[in-house]
This record gives sequence, C-alpha cells and structure tokens, in this order.
Amino acid sequence: MAVVPNYDASIEFLQKWRAKGPWILTAIEPDRKGIATETLKDEAEVRTFLEEHGDTRNIYFSVNPTRWPINKKASREDIASLDWLHVDVDPRNGKELKDERERALRLLTNPPKGIPKPTCVVFSGGGYQGFWRLEDAMEIEGKPDAYALAARYNKQIERLYEADHCHNVDRIMRLPGTINRPDEKKRKKGRKPTLADVIFFDEESYPLSTFTPAPEVDSPSGGFTGRGGVSISGNIKRLSSIDDLPDDLPDWVKVLIVQGFDPENPGKFESRSECLFAVLCAMARCPTEIDDDTMFSVITDPDFHISESVLEKKGNAEKYAIRQISRAKEVAIDPALVEFNDRYAVIQGIGGKCRIVEEVFDPGLERFKLQKIGFDDFRNAWMNRKIQIGEDKNGNPVMVPLGKWWLEHPKRRQYRAMAFEPGIERDDVYNLWRGFAVEAKPGEKHESFLTHIKQNLCDNDPEVYDYLIGWLARLVQFPAKLGEAAVILQGDQGTGKSFFAKTIGTLVGRHFLHISNSSHLTGNFNAHLRDCVFLFADEAFFAGDKRHESVLKTLITERHLVIEAKGVDAEPARNCVHLVMASNEEWVVPAGFGDRRFFVLNVSDAQRGNPGYFRSIQADLDDGGYESLLAFLLAYDLSDFEVRNVPKTKGHDQQKKYTMPVEKEWWFQKLVEGFLAPAGSGPSWPREIPKEDLYSEFVDYATARRMPRITSKTAFAKVLSDFWPGKVEIKQYRKPVEVRLPGGRLEQRSSAYWYVDIPPLEDFRKKFEEVSNMTIDWEKESKDGREETSDPGF
Repeated sequence: MAVVPNYDASIEFLQKWRAKGPWILTAIEPDRKGIATETLKDEAEVRTFLEEHGDTRNIYFSVNPTRWPINKKASREDIASLDWLHVDVDPRNGKELKDERERALRLLTNPPKGIPKPTCVVFSGGGYQGFWRLEDAMEIEGKPDAYALAARYNKQIERLYEADHCHNVDRIMRLPGTINRPDEKKRKKGRKPTLADVIFFDEESYPLSTFTPAPEVDSPSGGFTGRGGVSISGNIKRLSSIDDLPDDLPDWVKVLIVQGFDPENPGKFESRSECLFAVLCAMARCPTEIDDDTMFSVITDPDFHISESVLEKKGNAEKYAIRQISRAKEVAIDPALVEFNDRYAVIQGIGGKCRIVEEVFDPGLERFKLQKIGFDDFRNAWMNRKIQIGEDKNGNPVMVPLGKWWLEHPKRRQYRAMAFEPGIERDDVYNLWRGFAVEAKPGEKHESFLTHIKQNLCDNDPEVYDYLIGWLARLVQFPAKLGEAAVILQGDQGTGKSFFAKTIGTLVGRHFLHISNSSHLTGNFNAHLRDCVFLFADEAFFAGDKRHESVLKTLITERHLVIEAKGVDAEPARNCVHLVMASNEEWVVPAGFGDRRFFVLNVSDAQRGNPGYFRSIQADLDDGGYESLLAFLLAYDLSDFEVRNVPKTKGHDQQKKYTMPVEKEWWFQKLVEGFLAPAGSGPSWPREIPKEDLYSEFVDYATARRMPRITSKTAFAKVLSDFWPGKVEIKQYRKPVEVRLPGGRLEQRSSAYWYVDIPPLEDFRKKFEEVSNMTIDWEKESKDGREETSDPGF
C-alpha cells in the first residue's frame, strides 16, 4: 500500500513549533541534486510548498529561526537565536532495524542522567529525533562565540545519546507528516518510503541552565590544531552510494573507504589511521575536486568502515577529522609541508616580535610548552635538508634549504596572534586552550571522591562543602575567568591534599600545573602560566616572604598577568589561574583581618596512612569516575554561587593568628590572658591604667620577640584604637612632687599623669572578634596559652 503524506499534520506541527511563524522549509531530492528553500509566512504558503515538492522530495524544517527571510539553506551565520536543542538517534549499522528503532525510542523517552525528557519526539521515518524547547531563547545573531557555544549544548546531548553528528545550530530536521524517501544506498538495504510522524509534543520548556555545554577534549599529544583552511558546513550530507564519488578517484581508494582496509593486501597499512590518511590524500589529489564536506562525510559515515578510527575518538572526532583533511591537502602539495605544519607555526606577534613556535614536552613540568625560535635559528637548524623546487634550463634539479622553503611557502601554518581563549575558535589566532582531558559522562563513580571531600577536607560542614564544590564547578564551567579566591589545604602528610588536587588536575589535563618550587612562580620567566587554569602549589610558598605575598595577590586577584618568556618582551595576558595551595606547615598564607582571598581548610588526618582508602577511590575514578566528576561539575547550578563570599573556617582564623603583626599579636595575647596590669600593680583587668604603661608593656613584648623594629607610640596608639570598644577616654591626675629650685630650695608642685579608662574585658573581646572577623573560643585559647610556657607572650 502506497504511503501518503499528511500535510495537515505537518502544518499543525509547525504551528506548535513556532506559533506565528515564519517557517523555513527545505526540499531535497533523494539524490541530493536538487534543493529548494523558502521562508513561509502562513499556512497557505506552507501548504503550497508541500504540495509542490512533497511528492518527490524529502521535506525538512529549520530548527531555529533565522535573522532574515532566506531562500537558500541557512548557515550558522544566518541563525538569530537558539530556541530549541535537538538530537538525532538513528539506527546503528549492522543491527536489526526494528530493534534499533525501539532502542532509539527508549533512549528518548527515558533520557540519560542529566538530560530531561524531550518536549517533542519525532519519528523521522528512519530513526527518532528529540527536541527540547528553551524557556528563553539564547541570542546568536551571527556571533561566532554564540553559535559555537550553542552547538556545544547540542553536542553534549549528542555525546550522551551516542547519536549522529548533528549539533549545528543551523540544523534542518525531517518535517512530520511528510514522507522519508530513501536514497539509492538505503533502498538497496531494503528501506522503503515511510511517513514521518510526531510521537509526542508536550508543553514543557526548560531553562538553558538545565543543560550542559560539551567540554572541549584535549588531543592526547602535542602539535597544532585548528581547521587549517578546511571549511565544513553545518549539515553534512551522506553519500547515497560509493559511486557518488568522482569516476577518476581510483577504485582501490573506494575499496578502502568501504572496507576500511585493503582486502588484497591486509597488511599493507600498519594501522587504521594510516589507511584513513591514504584515502584522504588520494581524495585531495583527485583530478575532479572533492570538497571538504564530502571528505568529512566519507570519513565520519558509519556505513563506511574507513570511519572507524575517526568515530572511536567520540567527542574529539570532529576536530580529528578536520585536522586529517587539512593534513591530506597539505601532503597533496608536498609531504614536507604537512611535516612542518604539524610541527611548527609562525606567530606574527609574540612580545612585539614575529616568531616560529613549536610545542615540546617539558619533562620537568610534565606538560607541553611552547618553544619560540627566531627565523635565522630556524633556517640554520634545517639548512642540512634540501628540497627540489624545480629545474634549471638544463633540466637539473633546483634545490633550496628546507627551512627557507617552508618559511617562504604561502601555505605555511601562520597566525596573527597567540591567546588563551577557552571556548573560542578564531582562524587567525593560535589558541593555547586545548580543552579538558576527559569527556563528560554522567554516572556515579565520582561519588566516593565527593565523600572524601566532604568528610576529610570540609569536616562535614555543608556550607564549606557547597562552597568548595561551587569553586570547582566554576573552574570547569568558566575556565577563562579569574579564580578570585584560593583554596588552602593545611594538614599532615598522607591526608589526601595532593590526591584531591591531582584528581581535579586530571580533568584539566595540560592546563594543570603542579609546582613544588617557588621559583616557578617568583622567577624571571613565567610563560608556563599563560595557559594555566589550575595551579597546585605544593609546599611552594613561605607565608612570611613578602615577595611570595606579592605573587599570591597577583595570581588570585589581578585580571592580567605580565608574562615574560625568554628572548621576547614581557606582555600582559589574561589571568585564568585557579589556585590550590597545600602545606604541612602551621602558617601557610598571609591572611589579614579583612582577607577574603583564602578559603582555608584544615584537612583531617582520619585517613592518614590508609592506602587502601585512597586506592578504592582511585579505582572508582579509573572506572568512569573522572568522566562523571566532570559531568557533575559542568551541570552544577552556580546561579546562587558567589566566589568572593568565602565561608569563615577555623583554618582561616588560624592563619589570621599566625599573620598578625606584633602589635596586634600582643593585644590578642592580652585579651587571651585577661591580664593587662603590670605584675603586682592591682587587679588583673583594671578600670584604668597609666597610658605609658600600655606602650611599655608592648615594647617589652616586642623586644622579647627580637623584633628588628619597634612600632612608634603614634602607630601603636592607632592600632590599639581600632580595637577599642567605644571612644578612648583619657583622664588626667595630678600629684604633688618636690622640685629643687636654683639655690637648693625645695618647692612643692603638682605633676600631671595620664590614665586611660579601660572598658570591661568582655567588651574588648567582642570588639576584637568584630574587627578581625574571627570566631574565638577565649577559654580554649587561654588554656592552650598556659600550656605554651616557652612562649614569651604567655
């Protein structure tokens, strides 16, 4: 029985999709040789379009609205806003079609963890498509940063469903009520024309914050990334048959595409990636030009076995495919070009100079770094290799040094500038951002690590735990932002401080830097900080060193760092450092009374010396825990999180005590002792005291501590007044004194003595807590102080 379209259902669907239109419909012939696109304003125009094209063509609608009416297939630059998220779950190759369709529908009606139920599910006639309506559209308006971010939201859904490559914002999808007309390749597999239909269409809308953008995933090795002149459109069309490729593409290439290896010589290629590259090089050299979209389609089409080495890269597949196409096109020019473009790039502006850069692995820092090379040094390094550029009039080869040839080649890899820009891709900027080291996949294997954080780092304090998780989530969701607060871990060895930091560092990959030598931060050259997102300073700072204090302030609070590399001028760069410090010492950071930069945690020693405890957590992390931890942090709601609202902790108060300057320390000890008067002079906390006695006591204290400089009376009075409850009241008393006059006669006179009114001890203690922003157990402090008999202040 012939399948007939249902255009009433098509119109009803479009009116639900975008009630007042307009609607952009595209009609494509099954062989893809004929395409028509129109922007339609009302029901009558829609019906006319459907009746004109629906009998012979496949009909699609634009998921998102365009900035203006169009009569061609939209590009991402045409899209006005992201109104819907989408996913396309098609049957997998080699499986029963009926079973695969049931699997796809189950996935969409029972979404993976972290994904809500779709607003709408459509049976496309092949597989199933899911759509999520957004409460508020995300503006795009042709902005590259915006459409790249929008695509990442779709890409994360695509990854979780292990669905087809279709995350672009200019996506067109099958219109329900029309007929899915299979191409020749699908007809040969038994596919028949099938009516596309709506499975359900609810009223549910979701805030964009419900979803997580896909993190960019780093490639496992160094080298340059980017499109390298490759242009891939938003909607990749699959070939209906291998015969769609040009006739002058050799048959052996088509065999490799279909089979994924050479059946006549199975050992010809050492790996699938080598076979892939041979195919791409042949396509790049084909006399009939094969465009980038077709090359990309071939090597990502699961129907062709040549795609296997690409698709196994999963989240990194698109970037990998584009780079391989770029390399093949370079090889078509000359193999030496791809060799050098893989290894080197020219940056026009680095510290005011044009330099060649190379990514090299630094075994000391255990990460890749950029090596900068001058043009003369580069030419000298490669003068021992020559390349032929032609022949002279006698037919003799004309040879030039390879380094000179590459520098003068118009296709050498070159960028206008270098920057660290997470989530942004610009063709003329060498971006130091490489993405995360793992893919985000919801799961439960990270929960034992979170329990470790809660119990051993946060002492089961919910406010402290929530802040730390928020700090980590902000790091992965906004890696380009300044850290603004540092996490300080103080505790004994073996308690899990480094375990915590290295676990987070594993997510960040090459943008994690672990240092234990302060010279890596205070030395003259600091280029390694340019692309650092997560810095773990392990016993690398001394709180009493003013130079270290200055570096700390810059790393935590300054928007820009001055980056200085060897051989080039210093230049400012964005500061993206999120700092974690760990130390076994009691005094870790210089924390003043008004400090809000340090989030200090006293790490519990409950699991110290318990390797089995940490092995168990590590096993969970290795079994998908890293991926689920990244997914958890990416999905964490930060709407109520403010990084500068650092919770008060006992550890922070402790650091404040160690940081007090001597005059504040003296006064604090007096409040702890509850004893102000000199020995034998009266009550321990008198109602008044001679003004000079206060300063004398302080001088004795500072002298006993061998302070190199004693605070002046004026400065001392200013400090003390800050801690005084209410106004400082000074009284004058006069007492008789005998004065010997010239000639030896004694005369009775009076002399003035200045006394200070002393408020009650409890008032002083409350004022100290208020000024210092500390919570102090005075009774415990007094008891602890009496036990420290060797301390001159007690």
